[in-house]
Amino acid sequence: MATRTGSGLGLDKKDDLMLNFSLAESSNNLVYHGYKREFITQQLSAMEEALAVCSKCSGILRDACNIREGEVMVCEACVGVEEGAQPVGAVRIMVSNLRCRCPLKHRGCRWEGTVGQMGQHLNECDHLMVLCPYSAYGCGKELQREEFEMHRREGKEYHNELMSIFMAERVERQAVEIKKLQVSINELIEERKYLRVNGVVWRIKDCESIKEKISIFTRSSEIISYRESICTDPISPISNQDDKVMKEGKIKQNKCYKGPKFVLGPWYVVSLQLLIDKTSGEVSLNLLSDKSNVKEKHLKWPLQGKCKVIILNQQNADTNWRLETDTFELSREGTVKLTSIPSGIISADEYNGTIILKVLFDIEQ
Repeated sequence: MATRTGSGLGLDKKDDLMLNFSLAESSNNLVYHGYKREFITQQLSAMEEALAVCSKCSGILRDACNIREGEVMVCEACVGVEEGAQPVGAVRIMVSNLRCRCPLKHRGCRWEGTVGQMGQHLNECDHLMVLCPYSAYGCGKELQREEFEMHRREGKEYHNELMSIFMAERVERQAVEIKKLQVSINELIEERKYLRVNGVVWRIKDCESIKEKISIFTRSSEIISYRESICTDPISPISNQDDKVMKEGKIKQNKCYKGPKFVLGPWYVVSLQLLIDKTSGEVSLNLLSDKSNVKEKHLKWPLQGKCKVIILNQQNADTNWRLETDTFELSREGTVKLTSIPSGIISADEYNGTIILKVLFDIEQ
């Protein structure tokens, strides 16, 4: 068992507050760990004298233990490293009930109680020396607890000045760290200017009498610094039969096909949606937000900025066409109708291959 030295009472383990109540000073080469007899106010009986005194330091037993098969009583802190020791509960209780006075009586404290109550008393004793709470800011004043309120009032301006200096230095240190982080972020953006993400295939199964085989196959996503460009390709053609159904407006319900998700910024995830109107057969594109990944709920959605959509048919020179929306502001509600495509513009009669859907985001950071 490790040897413990210090000035604490030990019963509640707050040794830094148990000043002078136990001995830890050398006297004639003897180190005391027990309680000082001078603080015990009651007269010990012969039995109490025999049971309550440490065989090593001669103080009143502190955390009583026995060694040598119970023949010797010692303080727990007096036990040698290789000496087996067993706590003696009955003796510890007896000692805790001994009458005592406050070790700060010389400063004017008149408290009297038991050894077991001493720890709580010293936590509240007005005569205990304490360090000013503003020591963290530079005030090293040590004073009795009862003097602190006056010290606080008289030193208000001094303490405020210390706090101002402390906070100014702290802000300056943080500014240096922020500057270092910003440099690192800029370097990271430069190194990873182009971030490519593999795509996923979405397939639409047959629904009632309509065979809508629209597969959105995303091959790459390109996010470029603060001006972000997202390209998806190809969108496979709708069959002639399906195209005819769309033109004639025979769709029984709106058809909605979600495309891939893209990251626009920290915690901002969006996806494109292809919507076929059941009445007109028109095809619309929408920008949707995925708020499930938004951790910072106070942030506006999405980032403030502008957007436009370009739809390109790049099959061959004869059938190439380009549809470009006007620039619009991103919505905070989560859905923006980008464009309405005339019925049949995505038609198997016009091409047999690739359409590129390109979305340009101009984000204001």
